[in-house]
Amino acid sequence: MHSLSSIITTASLLAAGCAQSPPGFQPATANHLTVTYGGIEVQPAGITLQASQAVNAPSLALAGSNAGPFVAIMLDLSVQTPQSAPGNTTLLHWILTGLNRSSGSALASSQKAITPYIGPGPPAGQTHTYALFLYNESVNFAVPANYVPFFNNLTASVYNRIGFDISNFTTETNLGEPIASDYFLVGTPAGTPTASSGAAATPSVVTGSAVSVIKIQTMVAAIGVLSVLGSFL
Repeated sequence: MHSLSSIITTASLLAAGCAQSPPGFQPATANHLTVTYGGIEVQPAGITLQASQAVNAPSLALAGSNAGPFVAIMLDLSVQTPQSAPGNTTLLHWILTGLNRSSGSALASSQKAITPYIGPGPPAGQTHTYALFLYNESVNFAVPANYVPFFNNLTASVYNRIGFDISNFTTETNLGEPIASDYFLVGTPAGTPTASSGAAATPSVVTGSAVSVIKIQTMVAAIGVLSVLGSFL
């Protein structure tokens, strides 16, 4: 007869093995996608990082023999908008196609990102969940025609990245279910000062979270709705 402690230990290990996808995300995967920002590996899944540690796109790696190609998608799953109440919606941070094994388990792509990377930057007093999913790239992968306007407008405003439906996108592109995943948390302490200005600035997406956050918060502060719009990163 198994002891209570051994049962608890086994249950904990099983839970840890199934926790590579964020809680509640379906379809889930127990396969770990190795995500590394500089010298910081997101391991175990669900650890907390500082926004300053994730300014630039991470390096990715995958154990096993599958050579690729793969597609990586990164989302903020915790964006709050009036339209998303009482739940949350998403913000698309990154899509990179053409990932193949470069050496060992490391993945690399020579292709231009479909969605340029932007780093995390949750508003003061909030903690957001950032998830990365890896998919087998489908044969003759291409962005569906109905998504072309969406992707063409991504660099015009960060707000254009809100509400990305990953389920519909992966269905229409035949990516199927994720084969590996990882996620992390980023929080901003309550009362953290935000940039302000008397003139509204047009929000723009640039590589590097700090700059994009400042530009967005400047515009939001100018129109007096930071509490609503500040959650878009």
